Amino acid sequence: MRATASSEERQRSSRLLRVVLPLDGSASFLLPVLLLASVPVLIWFEPPVWLVGSIVIGSAVVLGSCGAVMAAAMARTMLSGAAEHPEMTRFLLSSKR
Repeated sequence: MRATASSEERQRSSRLLRVVLPLDGSASFLLPVLLLASVPVLIWFEPPVWLVGSIVIGSAVVLGSCGAVMAAAMARTMLSGAAEHPEMTRFLLSSKR
């Protein structure tokens, strides 16, 4: 038995993925570079440990949430019978990474 998603559900999923995919792709690429580059700044300014920990944990939560949303979108797409999600395909083709 194959479940089919309504047009409204597909549009909502596409809108969500238009926000999540670029955010996840950019943050996954830039965050490690930014964190490594900020080590000398952290040594120089000596910010409170709770602030540094909050930023790192907050970044991990955002990236983890993006991954969970993409996994759910792919699961819904595969349950509807399609091999790939069209919005993900468009993003990957346009990013040229």
